Amino acid sequence: MTPRPLAILAAGAIGVALLLGSACTRLIEEEPTPTPLPTPAASTKPLFTVRRGSVIETVRGLGRVAASEEATMYFSQSGRLKQLHTDVRSRVKKGDLLAELEIGTLNTQIDQSRINMEVAELGLKRAVERSNTADPGVKSASARVAQSEASYAIAVANQQKVKAGATLAEMQGADASVAAARAAYEKAVADRNRLIQPKSPDDIAGASTALEKARAAVQKAQSDYDRIAHRPDVAASAQALALQQATADLNAAQARYNLATAPPRPEESAAAERTVESALAALRSAEARAAQLKAGPLPADRDAADASVRLAQANLDAAKADLEAKVLAAGLSTANFDVQIAQKQVDLAKVNLRTLEEQLQKSQLVAPFDGLVTSASGREGDVIQAYTPVVVLANPTSILVALEVAQQDLGKVALGQATTLTLDVFRGKTFPSKVIGLPNASAGPQPAALARTVKLDFTPPGPVDLGALANVTITTQRKDDVVLVENAGIRRFAGRSYVQIVGDNGRRREVDVEIGIVTDTLTEILRGVREGVRVVSQ
Repeated sequence: MTPRPLAILAAGAIGVALLLGSACTRLIEEEPTPTPLPTPAASTKPLFTVRRGSVIETVRGLGRVAASEEATMYFSQSGRLKQLHTDVRSRVKKGDLLAELEIGTLNTQIDQSRINMEVAELGLKRAVERSNTADPGVKSASARVAQSEASYAIAVANQQKVKAGATLAEMQGADASVAAARAAYEKAVADRNRLIQPKSPDDIAGASTALEKARAAVQKAQSDYDRIAHRPDVAASAQALALQQATADLNAAQARYNLATAPPRPEESAAAERTVESALAALRSAEARAAQLKAGPLPADRDAADASVRLAQANLDAAKADLEAKVLAAGLSTANFDVQIAQKQVDLAKVNLRTLEEQLQKSQLVAPFDGLVTSASGREGDVIQAYTPVVVLANPTSILVALEVAQQDLGKVALGQATTLTLDVFRGKTFPSKVIGLPNASAGPQPAALARTVKLDFTPPGPVDLGALANVTITTQRKDDVVLVENAGIRRFAGRSYVQIVGDNGRRREVDVEIGIVTDTLTEILRGVREGVRVVSQ
């Protein structure tokens, strides 16, 4: 039994030795090699090359076929709808009542006002009959009093205006006149300088190059034409058309070259100089006028105004004294004054009646012409807000396309701009058109849609319903030979527009740019980068 403890001790010693040996071996191991960091992958964003080309700015929208003569009718005051007398697709005649608001006792008030006016007219007639015995001298003196009162009122108004000085509107108008005159003068000077200064060598060289190209094009077109000149249909051939076009281009290039190389004619220079002198004189006059208004009235002006008032007052006093003397001499009563009072009563009755009749007119919508109702909204008892469209009346004998333009695009649209139209009813066809009507800014209060609606010329090849939709593209601006880049290359942040460009060494940097026209795919660069630069996409 004794050997077992010894064996256990021996085994333990061997285990300790193994552990120590293992520990010693771990201490002398080498440090592990660090894992290398991955190299960043090259950017996969596409690059765009800044280039020159043409860019077209357009305004697009969904218009509708409408009548050339169309009236959007609305009440100018809010109220409760009494009755809508028409519906969609109804044909109406000029003067027909289309809709009306509830007016309460307004008709009764109009009848009472009309009776009051008739009573006032009878009173005036009686007063005139009573005054027929008045002395002619009294009548003439009374007329002089009225004339003197009018002269005095004018003199007092002028005196107040002189003392108050120029109004803010007058001074703003004077400043605007100075600005307009200065702009006209600067334009006249620029036009004169452009006329008398010799053309730059670059302009002449460009015109010469264009002329040589045009000559070469004519020679080639002539050669192509000569090869088929024996054919009987040569006049209608593409070669004949090409020769005609090349000849026209040559004539234009020759005219541009002549303009670039020829000195200005003496009469043109003299006319330009006269224009400058005239514009300068107008500017000096406008500046003098503005300075006078800002300086205020002169003492002499105030003295003259005061003297006019004193004179007018003296004339009025004399006229009144003369009238009183003639009345006393004639021994008359106040008959003439009775006539004046009666006349004023008639005038007052007319004003009251006209006011009530205008209220009645504002509560009714009446057809302004024969036509077809294309829209009608509202039911009896509905509250109708002022300037809310209720009835749209159209004359379908002549049509156009109406387009409601977004407010931010409205300023870009002008009369005569080229337009294209496409309609589902005429699938596959594109109709050239132009802008023929703009919103009337001076029309006063009107529905918001009318204030943004432009009209486009349209002659359909066949029947089309009013209200049919049309895709509209208005060309508002075109520029050729401008610097362009794809829209994806433009970056924006906090009101800043910039691009990220790649240099020859592959490094990237940001460059601020000024942008012009922006289309669906391209952006015009006005300043910042030049042609050939590579731009990184967003």
